[in-house]
Amino acid sequence: MCQTGGKAYRLRALALKEAFAQSPALRDFLLRYALIYQVQVSQTAGCNAHHALEQRLARWLLAAHDRSGVPQLSLTQDLIAVMLGVRRATVSIAASTLQRAGVIRYQHGKITILDRTGLENAACECYEAVAGEYRRLFGEYAAPAHEQNAILITYAFSGRAWTRIRP
Repeated sequence: MCQTGGKAYRLRALALKEAFAQSPALRDFLLRYALIYQVQVSQTAGCNAHHALEQRLARWLLAAHDRSGVPQLSLTQDLIAVMLGVRRATVSIAASTLQRAGVIRYQHGKITILDRTGLENAACECYEAVAGEYRRLFGEYAAPAHEQNAILITYAFSGRAWTRIRP
């Protein structure tokens, strides 16, 4: 599922299975990705049960920023509400709080991170727990998602096995 605009790729399951069997580097990469995904899901479940919405929103925006590599995110309050499991009006209040604090600017479905350090301070410890595990699994240099996709394509694809999905 794509949550924001950008490039996406589709791969036949058989092609991925074959590449997984033939490439130890790809296998290692995908298994580490599966582990970090499991860590993220588990941490998010605990976070949703114990932390304030403003902290959870800050955590989610930081994670979206990490994956996109761009300071301006195209995100509607409806999407954020679904991702955080709250009503849209509640997201509006939390986003306004972060905007008044000067860490983001929210206008017409676009959120710009103005002060990343301030946003990190507004987030709960769950962001750093997942980010720290990510660094442990993938190294100190955490490539944006689009660079990781290039790594994945280099390992696995022969040009005919994947197709680009147009946004």
